[in-house]
Order: sequence, then C-alpha cells, then structure tokens
Amino acid sequence: MPAEPLLQIRDLSVAFRTERGLVQAVEGVSLEVEAGRVLGLVGESGSGKTQTLLSILGLILDPNAVLSGSVRLDGEELVGMPNRRLRRIRGAKAAMIFQDPMTALTPVHTVGWQIVEQIRAHSSLSNRAARDKAVALLAECGIPDPARVVERYPHELSGGMRQRVVIAMAVSCEPKLIVADEPTTALDVTVQAQILALLDRLRRDHGTGIVFVTHDLGVVSEIADTVAVMYAGRIVESGPVQALFAAPRHPYTHGLFNSIPPLRGPRPARLTGIPGLPPSRGAPETGCAFAPRCAYAFAPCAARPPLAPEGAQRVACFLPGETKQGFRRAGDLAA
Repeated sequence: MPAEPLLQIRDLSVAFRTERGLVQAVEGVSLEVEAGRVLGLVGESGSGKTQTLLSILGLILDPNAVLSGSVRLDGEELVGMPNRRLRRIRGAKAAMIFQDPMTALTPVHTVGWQIVEQIRAHSSLSNRAARDKAVALLAECGIPDPARVVERYPHELSGGMRQRVVIAMAVSCEPKLIVADEPTTALDVTVQAQILALLDRLRRDHGTGIVFVTHDLGVVSEIADTVAVMYAGRIVESGPVQALFAAPRHPYTHGLFNSIPPLRGPRPARLTGIPGLPPSRGAPETGCAFAPRCAYAFAPCAARPPLAPEGAQRVACFLPGETKQGFRRAGDLAA
C-alpha cells in the first residue's frame, strides 16, 4: 500500500459573513503534499492562497469565518480541532513562515528570546540548552556571528536576516510540515537564492513537506515538485512542475506564463498581460470565473468546469485539447 501523504486537503472552503452577505474566499480546494516534497501554490493577489495556508494551521480566528472540508496532517484531522490541541501542533508538527518577518516577530523581545520561547514550549530543554540550540539554528540559516544576533531586536536586523530568523524559528522543533507565505518577497536575488537553498536542504535532510506560496514562477520552477494554480478561490490547474511548465493547459496558466519574459528565443517588444481584473469575491458565480478575462471563452463556459484529469495534470477548463496544445510552451522556465 502506498504511504499516506503528509498533508491531505479535501474540498476545503472558507467564507466570511459580511453585511453584503457571504463572501467565498476559498472554495473546494483539494491538495496533497508528501513528506520531503514541495508544493508550489501560485496565483494573483486575492486568489485565496494565504487563506488556504491559514486554514491548514487553524489561524483564521475571525468569528465571521465559515470553514468546511477536511485538512489531515499526518493522518490527524485539523478542521474542528480544539484550539488548545492546535497550539500543541503549531510549531512542533507544522510551522508557518509569514510573508513579512517584521510583523511576524515581536519588537519588544530579542530574536533569541523568541526562538527560545518556541523551543521550550514544545520540548523539555532548559533555557540554556534552548539558547544554544537557537544559536545553532541561526548559524544553520546562514547568519554570521549568531551568538551576537540572538541578543538583537528585530529592528536591528536587515530584512534578509529577519527572514532567516523567522525560518530558524519555524524549523526549531523540526516540524513535519512548513507552510511558507511568499517568504522571498522584497528580498534581493542573492538572499532569495540562499533562502531557497536552505528550504531545499531542510526538505532533503529532514524529510520536511513544504507548501510554498509565491507569485514568482521562476522560484516555483526552482524549488517545487508539484504546482497548483489558484484563481478566484479555486484550483484551476495542478500537476508535476515539469509537465505543467512544459505544456500549461488552462488559459489562466497560459496567461501567467505569457506575462513573464522568455529565457530563450526572440525578445518580445511587449509582454502580454491578462486583461481585466479578478472577480469580486462577493458576487455570485455561475460559470467559469475566468471566462470574462479569457480570449478563448465560448458557450460551455457558462457552466462551472470541474477539475478533471488531463494527461499528467488536472485542469478546470472546457476547451478542447487541440486548442490547449497551441498554448505557449514554457519548458525553458523549468530547466
């Protein structure tokens, strides 16, 4: 029997009660992550990526939130789990790297104190042993002179160093799963490459499963094993990164690839953007959410397409196969 995936998400939906009615942020999302593998989650801002990540760890605390579906981590159901039990899982079994390390860290405590606090909350180590481990973690994350850095406050560190501190905190208890919300945003390319190398080493050395949210398709091709493309709260295409990059099958994925410069061939005079804007999440939807922006929309798009197998991928689109075969190939990005 094949081993059960480390993370299994089935038909996850997140909605919020508002004065205008129920706003659906995430709808019918199903994903899997195996131990030691990386899932890249991509899409425009507002597509539901961050809400999906927060749902995994039970971090949507808004009383107006309505959550349904299943999230199983290492065989244990997290949806509906009491918050007291979830607090024991967060940090120890699953950890999150937030997008902005400055707001993820407490400004009134040193970074060492914050790492030590998490270690001691989930282990029986003494304060001294936990501090020694914090220094070792900072060194492993590539921070020079970690014995001095543990005594510094977040505002005394650069953005790249703060992000490394957040990563050190996330891996301090050797969790089985890390969910990373755009951890390389606003970092220069050198620091970005170092952080990607660090995460890759963690998944290889410790078998950590990673869900990696980003807007950067180049980063996805570098670190991910599988990729899922989100639009308007739903998965519109998913599959192995090499297959999806070589032959995208959804018009939205096709549009994302067209909006970045090619690495090979003639340089285009102008990049092709996706026209229009994502739909308002408060408006009711009856058909394909991408149809108003899609150059290939036709009559069947008035119905909502299911996410169905198509070759190595799963695609939510009614277009015939011959039309999808004409989409721009992006295999050079996956090289």
